[in-house]
Amino acid sequence: MYGFQILEVGIGLALVYFFLSLICQAVNEWIASRLGMRAKSLENAIKKLFNDPGKEGKAKEFYEHPLIKSLMDDKKPPSYIPAKTFSRVLLDMITSTPAAAGARTFNGARVVISHLKESEIKGTLLCFFNTAQEDLAHVRKDIEDWYDSAMERVSGWYKRKIQWIILGISLGISWLFNADSFTIVNTLWRDNALRASVVASVEARVRNASPSGQNTSSQSIDEIYAELQKLNLPIGWVMRDNPKALQDDPRAVPDDIRGWVYKVLGIIVTALAATQGAGFWFDIMKRFVDIRGEGKKPEEGKKDSIR
Repeated sequence: MYGFQILEVGIGLALVYFFLSLICQAVNEWIASRLGMRAKSLENAIKKLFNDPGKEGKAKEFYEHPLIKSLMDDKKPPSYIPAKTFSRVLLDMITSTPAAAGARTFNGARVVISHLKESEIKGTLLCFFNTAQEDLAHVRKDIEDWYDSAMERVSGWYKRKIQWIILGISLGISWLFNADSFTIVNTLWRDNALRASVVASVEARVRNASPSGQNTSSQSIDEIYAELQKLNLPIGWVMRDNPKALQDDPRAVPDDIRGWVYKVLGIIVTALAATQGAGFWFDIMKRFVDIRGEGKKPEEGKKDSIR
């Protein structure tokens, strides 16, 4: 009995975290887009590869190449450069310099590279040319693999940076919505009708979800919050204008220090949970629903089949 009740409370809590994760994700993507964070991270990585922090030399030449300009949106630096494009631009920059005039050959390119400014790219290219046995296609493939590896490191750094931003967004959203995990758990535990309604909503969502489970990712923040409100969970703030009327309302603003401590801790728990991402919480919901379905009493299964 209590096992099912605990599981159903967990399902309801996972649904709240799922919705809040979607909202945090939407806000984060908007901020990243407005600030051009991905493009800036990529540009910083390119400048580091060329040892050109001021973007006055080879990094500038790289971004002024026609193939790179074709990736720009309204003159904004691209947020993604394919490995093949990178290798083509890099080799074109090397073989089209005045020093390489008349020597657009494997050995000619190697001579040009040896005269480049000391940088990560120079050392790496010399290594590739020295081991490629005069096979330019082999060099091109090595450059693409090396670039992909470098971009994986950039992606890891970007994700770590974004994680802190998402945590800040999550704290703000959780506080704005008064999404207190302790209050939500307490309400779901006590209210059987509400718990049953929330579980039914989750089961329907899991059943009708797209294969990726992200069938709500295209919704606006207002639409997601509207769905959250439909669940009638204790989310949102209400002021104590009428203390007697609100004394049993879990959404009411706390009136003592103990209440505020409880509230702040509950919101922090929610914020930390929301940083895990919508995909994570959807998988948790699906797993809980499957466990609940497998654990149904035989009598319940018979009733369901009769219906």
